[in-house]
Amino acid sequence: MTVRKFLLGALGPLAVGFACGGIKQDEIDCEEALSHLQGCCPDFVANEVQCESSQTTTDDGCNTVTTTTYPALSSAERSCILGEACGELVASGVCDRAQAARGYTTTTMTSPETTSSTGEQDTGVCP
Repeated sequence: MTVRKFLLGALGPLAVGFACGGIKQDEIDCEEALSHLQGCCPDFVANEVQCESSQTTTDDGCNTVTTTTYPALSSAERSCILGEACGELVASGVCDRAQAARGYTTTTMTSPETTSSTGEQDTGVCP
């Protein structure tokens, strides 16, 4: 098998995901941070931490409700994790806090009279 065929086979599905809007950069960055944590942290289970994001909108004719779910690790947390050596991640407790991190959701309701939003991110993974 040539290198080109290998790369097309390996990277083709990823390219399709980007082209179809299926994989977002924050999801890829989150997975990269989880990979680093899995390599550093004893007993870290990466698939228990949400990296997917999504958005749904419903409209009943009067109100529009948009619910957005974000990856469990914020951009700042992903940078922090990727910038730290394994020993520091373990010693500072980042491994344990990252394992407990969950995705967060915001909900925005828009009606003809008002717009309101709820939700916030837990940003307690990195010190």
